[in-house]
Amino acid sequence: MSYAKKMKKILRSCIKQTVQSSSLFVKHPNTDFTRKRKLSFKTMLYLLTQTSHT
Repeated sequence: MSYAKKMKKILRSCIKQTVQSSSLFVKHPNTDFTRKRKLSFKTMLYLLTQTSHT
């Protein structure tokens, strides 16, 4: 397995764990990310981690 694939697997695992405990990372855990939205909490995390800072 290449380094890039290992890192991607680790990142997905971390995001999955974060999504499972999302109430720790939002201001209002009972209401934030409860509606059906275009961007779910998981999708938002993927987008935030995929941006490059060059």
